[in-house]
Amino acid sequence: MKRQETTIYNPFLLCFTLFFGWYRFLILFTEGSLEWIPLGLVLLITHILIIVGLSNILSKFPFSRNVIITSLIIRIFFAIIIFLSSSIGFINFLLLFNLRDYSSAFFPTLIAIIFFAGASVSVYQTK
Repeated sequence: MKRQETTIYNPFLLCFTLFFGWYRFLILFTEGSLEWIPLGLVLLITHILIIVGLSNILSKFPFSRNVIITSLIIRIFFAIIIFLSSSIGFINFLLLFNLRDYSSAFFPTLIAIIFFAGASVSVYQTK
């Protein structure tokens, strides 16, 4: 019997996070910055992990100490990239609106950034 993998993340928050990550990707691409290449790779790998499942991918590798440490470092690095790109993408999206006072958007931005942190970390969690 095949073990069914359960997700730890909220799919709505993850879609919200990835939307602003892709928005940041498009901004970097149109500006001509070379930062769009690693961000695009990380976003693509994240989508593959969501579809296939992190546990299924990690089960293909033998579990030695080096593989576990390397996997942990890569997951932390990818989560930080997803978090930063979605946060900056959200702020860039807010700047599109001509608000007279951006201080009114402080608390919604802070709440969204906390949600981005939770979604970006939870997608790389394993049980």
